[in-house]
Amino acid sequence: MVNTVVEETPQAVAIEPQETQSAEEENPFVTLYLYAPQNEAFRGDFVVHYLEEVGLRFGEHQIFHRHQHIDDSLSPIIFSAANLMNPGTFDLNNISNFATAGLVLFMQLPTEGNDVANMKLLISNAEHLAASLGGFLYDDNQQPFGEESRQRYMQRVMH
Repeated sequence: MVNTVVEETPQAVAIEPQETQSAEEENPFVTLYLYAPQNEAFRGDFVVHYLEEVGLRFGEHQIFHRHQHIDDSLSPIIFSAANLMNPGTFDLNNISNFATAGLVLFMQLPTEGNDVANMKLLISNAEHLAASLGGFLYDDNQQPFGEESRQRYMQRVMH
C-alpha cells in the first residue's frame, strides 16, 4: 500500500497542536494525523479506495468528506480528510501519479447529529485507514494515537 519516495517531499501542512486543556476546549476542531512509514508514501489510488471504502466522498475544496447520510453528498459534513501535503487537496485526474506522506482527518465541533457517535465514527475510520494503508495514527499533540488519546478525544464530546 506504500511506495518509496524518490523525490524531495513537499512542505507538510502545518497545524499547531493546542498547548493547554482550555485552549483545546476552545478549539472547535478535532484532528487526527495518518502518516506513511518513514521514507515512504501512500499511493493515491490506494488512498482514494480506502477513503471511499469507509464512506468518504470527494467533494468541496478537492478533499474527502464523510456526510451525515452516507449516500447524500448534500447532507451535512461530519468530518473530512485532506492530503497532509500542501495545499491539502487531491487531484483525482492525476491520482495514479499521486502519492502523499499522510492524511489529516478533522471534524468541527459541534457536529450535526450526535457528537459522541460522530467522534467514534471518526476514530474508527481513522484506525481502519491506518490499518488498511499500513500507516501510523497520531493525535493532535503529534503523539501515537492510543487509549489515552481516545479517552481525551471522547471527553471533548461528553457533556
